[in-house]
Amino acid sequence: MSILEINNLKTHFAQRQGFLRKLAGKEPDYIRAVDGVDLDLDEGEVLGIVGESGCGKSTLSRTILKLIKSTSGSMRYRGTEISDMPESDFKPYRRKMQMIFQDPFGSLNPRRKVAEILGETIDIHELAENQEERKQMIEKSLSEVGLDPPGEFWEKYPGLLSGGQLQRVSMARVLILQPDFVVADEPVSMLDVSVRIGILDLLLQLRKKYSISFIYITHDLATARYVCDRINIMYLGRFVESGTTETILKKPAHPYTRALISAVPVPNPDVGAPELPIKGYVNPEGLTDITGCRFAPRCPYTEEACKREEPECTSIYGSGKQEHRIACRNLAHLPEFVPRG
Repeated sequence: MSILEINNLKTHFAQRQGFLRKLAGKEPDYIRAVDGVDLDLDEGEVLGIVGESGCGKSTLSRTILKLIKSTSGSMRYRGTEISDMPESDFKPYRRKMQMIFQDPFGSLNPRRKVAEILGETIDIHELAENQEERKQMIEKSLSEVGLDPPGEFWEKYPGLLSGGQLQRVSMARVLILQPDFVVADEPVSMLDVSVRIGILDLLLQLRKKYSISFIYITHDLATARYVCDRINIMYLGRFVESGTTETILKKPAHPYTRALISAVPVPNPDVGAPELPIKGYVNPEGLTDITGCRFAPRCPYTEEACKREEPECTSIYGSGKQEHRIACRNLAHLPEFVPRG
């Protein structure tokens, strides 16, 4: 059963205009950070969104949670349209949709103790009837995320904790609310490599124990492979390839996906860095005026038609959750794939 269904979601930001441009009555240019995204999230599923910095991943995650207002499109939570829902009506839903932020050092108030941080969440949503129940909820959430015994962390300030411990506190704050789904925005990218696996294992444990669904945002295909059931590859506001994790990693179709896989480091000091099949960098400023494929300036297989018309994301094979989709007009470079026709 789908918890979240998103159709043609767009989030555009108006660029600042100069005085003369305003005086002439010209419309502002818009950066299309999210530009026509479709996705569905099932109960207990981990859905990955992968791409380079600047591709719109974090903007999408904040739009999903209504921290940023969408420009257009539909978002349905368990069948209820929430995209245009007033904040006063949305508050009961917000408890069921939570977020783990990328920076555990910046997402917690450094002037509050751990117990105060978690207690504030309980108080805002009026979850406890008395102080004893409030205390039990805090202790349980700390134990659930591996901060055991809770008494050792109760009176500590964030500055006294390691990065991994801070991220566990962030997860405890989320777990108190018993959400249906959680957006994890690069939750391990700022942590030491030695503690990343512990956080990822904790995500999977919470998924299994409480059937929590996760939207996992990352630029790292290695961690996506470890936790995700399906993966969407995002480039400049749109998904360019979607499929199961196994399909994306073993049979990548889009040139951008292949480049991301090539960039994953090999754990062998004798193997040098590979030469990537694409050049250049993500340029979000180019989203103000799109006339063709947004990946065309970096694609090694670009043809004239690619510069004139933007490709739609179409199915290559499979159906339902096993469907493999790609946004590319030129599949001649992939002889093993035969487009449906």
